[in-house]
Amino acid sequence: MARILGRHGESGPALRACADLERRTGGQAFARLALAAIRFESGDLAGAEAEYRRVLADDADSPVALFNLAQCLLREQRPREAAEPLGRFDALYGGTLPELGRQARSALGQPAPHGP
Repeated sequence: MARILGRHGESGPALRACADLERRTGGQAFARLALAAIRFESGDLAGAEAEYRRVLADDADSPVALFNLAQCLLREQRPREAAEPLGRFDALYGGTLPELGRQARSALGQPAPHGP
């Protein structure tokens, strides 16, 4: 519901819904990821970055948090900082999620791997 509100320009109600979900779930990762997504979509990149970092503090290998944190950093013109989460994402999930792995390598200026 919150994502739908956010996509329709209702970021205030969407943020309140996500914050409430986070509170009711005790801050579980899925609730923090939803809040981060709404912040990102509404242009609050610093807020989204903070949420993604909170998720990574609990689950350092979260593919959603790694990839989307890097997207925040890239949009904030911080490519050097984005290299670490993008590189980790690609190393952990590039083979399983090849399109996102390709995007991660491209953002880092790396060629696609040669393989079968």
